[in-house]
Amino acid sequence: MSTGRRVTRLQLSHIKDTFPFMDLPAELRNDIYIHSIDFTTLERYFDAAYQTLITNKKIKNRQHHAPQRKTPTIFLINRQIFRESSYLLQKSFCVRFSHGLLKTGSIENVISVNLLRQVSSIEITDSGHPIIKGSILPQSWHGYMTLLSELGKILAEGHKLKELVIDFKDDRLKEHMTHCYEADYQCGFRDQMQKALESLRNVRGIGKVTLNGLNAQEAKELKSLMEKKPVNFMSLPLELRDMIYEHTMDISEISKPLTRGLIDYPHKTKDFPFPPLTTPNVLLLNKQISEEAIKVLRKKPVHITFTSKHNISDQAKLPSILAFVSRGSLKQVKTITITMESWEWVYNLENRLINILAASKHLQNFHFNFHDSLKSSFTKLSTQRYPDKQIHDSLKKLTKIRGLTQVTFSGDLPIVYTDALAQIMTSKPSIPDAKLPKLKAVTGEDKVVDITEEKEEEETSTTETQQEQP
Repeated sequence: MSTGRRVTRLQLSHIKDTFPFMDLPAELRNDIYIHSIDFTTLERYFDAAYQTLITNKKIKNRQHHAPQRKTPTIFLINRQIFRESSYLLQKSFCVRFSHGLLKTGSIENVISVNLLRQVSSIEITDSGHPIIKGSILPQSWHGYMTLLSELGKILAEGHKLKELVIDFKDDRLKEHMTHCYEADYQCGFRDQMQKALESLRNVRGIGKVTLNGLNAQEAKELKSLMEKKPVNFMSLPLELRDMIYEHTMDISEISKPLTRGLIDYPHKTKDFPFPPLTTPNVLLLNKQISEEAIKVLRKKPVHITFTSKHNISDQAKLPSILAFVSRGSLKQVKTITITMESWEWVYNLENRLINILAASKHLQNFHFNFHDSLKSSFTKLSTQRYPDKQIHDSLKKLTKIRGLTQVTFSGDLPIVYTDALAQIMTSKPSIPDAKLPKLKAVTGEDKVVDITEEKEEEETSTTETQQEQP
């Protein structure tokens, strides 16, 4: 009523009749929680299923009806009661399987996976019936093996177990776990039990593990593994974490989808099959891991190969490399090697790519390997120069990238051209263009000539003026 809401007399009478549960002492509330959560229903369900299985032969080949799973009402009242009862669940409750799973199928059919991860203790025994029981051997054995296999997978993803007990007293099982264990012949019981226990080898952090009825050596090893504290990733040495980062991401992989895509394009697909751009998961975990992984990413040399194995005659249709890698990733690169196996790939040296590399604060080493099958056609004629205007117009954009530590060129470009270009790219950005070396070309007569761009600049200026006019 203090909130200003209108309350009817009937509502007031209900409020007065409501028991003030939260006013009870905590010890008394805990007793109520204990009586409100009952796992014996699971045991009674399997007791009834076992009795039905051994008395009714017609249902042996049919799956048991799964019990109707309901969340205890005590968990649904409010947040505080849920936390108090959940804590008690983690502290003292035990789930017992004394018949395996029989014919119920998956463990999820009889109990919530989340609930199994919250309880403090789990017991798996054959106290309900011998695990190797002649009349229902297939159902009994398969039920136990399924229980062990699925339980290992569930607990490996997280749990709050303080104790795990696996206690098999069946003498026939012990015989297979001892006499057959070191034998050379095949034993289905031994092999299937080993396979079922294999999933438990991934579980860590259980306070106490008790294993009876299994092979002594295998039980000892399994107990040691399951009682070990789980290894936290951040507890690993930085050197080991760096090795993991190195295997989780590699920008050089972009050459593979580029090559694969060229096989299907343009004859088999209408549009080029660009792969989706995704961020490596290791960069999405948390801030510290992201920063450490990026440092490793910077150290890894990036190799981008533009293959000559394609059938694209129109250079304008060549896929852009920026469709395979994000700008943010390129800005983190320290060393990059670009290999162009055919000349038409120079069109990939577009302004967007150059601007990204020029703006990078981490790029230090640049290696460029260029191959041109048409070079001989230009060097045969005395009136031609190489690199020709088409190649030069793309390569000259590299002069925007300055302040690098090391720049190397290889392939078909003349040394007089690449030497000047390397000097420009390693020069400080503060040096004016007038003091930078001029790019030179080679004629068909092996003469070195300056590449003049006055006419080209004049034409560009005229074009820009015309575009500005209304």
